[in-house]
Amino acid sequence: MVGAGISFVGVNGIVRYLGTELPAAQSAFIRFGFGLLFLLPALWTMRRKRFAPGVGRMFMGRGALHVVAVILWFYAMARVPVAEMAAIALLGPVMVLVIGGLLLGEG
Repeated sequence: MVGAGISFVGVNGIVRYLGTELPAAQSAFIRFGFGLLFLLPALWTMRRKRFAPGVGRMFMGRGALHVVAVILWFYAMARVPVAEMAAIALLGPVMVLVIGGLLLGEG
């Protein structure tokens, strides 16, 4: 957990430092490339596992939405002040609670 937290701060700091010099899509590609390096050992151990039928399409859709979200986050991070980015990041759990209650009927 500590390593993940440090890497999140490091990536956000690098993206913030580079600002508008590096396009957001390219920053996201580099981030996903480094993430793949850390995932390769886990993927190697799961190489013989198969997903249930129909799940692959859901994973692809979720992955596509995640790529778009990361690109937009990096784009905003280079242009919005740090205090506003921190406030937006801290609102994430609150939004999950609100959306879960209103749209998904969780109680």
